[in-house]
Amino acid sequence: MIAMTEFEKEYQKRVLQWAHDRNIIEGSDATRQLLKTFTEAGEMVDAARKADIDEYVDSIGDQWVTIVIGMEMAGVSYQDALDAAREINRPASVDDIVSSISLISDGMLKQDKYKLCQGYGEYLSILRGLPDFVDGVVKAWNTIKDRKGKMVNGVFVKEEDLVQ
Repeated sequence: MIAMTEFEKEYQKRVLQWAHDRNIIEGSDATRQLLKTFTEAGEMVDAARKADIDEYVDSIGDQWVTIVIGMEMAGVSYQDALDAAREINRPASVDDIVSSISLISDGMLKQDKYKLCQGYGEYLSILRGLPDFVDGVVKAWNTIKDRKGKMVNGVFVKEEDLVQ
């Protein structure tokens, strides 16, 4: 069994409080949150293509934040997700991320809690296995912790992106 670390527990607590305070969890849904995860995964691929290490590290943390919030929305516990994940005995690839997203999507569509747990767990395992995981989570937290904005049609829009 893979256990959730104290680091993960602390940052999950922070992120979920942040998301509750901004009405993200109550004001949106797991499907919209998964779309945000897609966006962040795309940013990671783009950063890797450009060899932009700062953006790459940031995208790791951003994906983790979106997954943590999505699991809360879907009613999936972090530990249950880790327990359901299949073991990947090689370096993770973009295909593994796509596979985990497919499991999450399928679990949502079919309302299959096990597939949701498995998909979220595999995504978490991929992120946790990256050398810059801790730095990425800390960087993402430091970026969002004071961020203000509002919910618009179920999507959190940063204050600086709101059209006046």
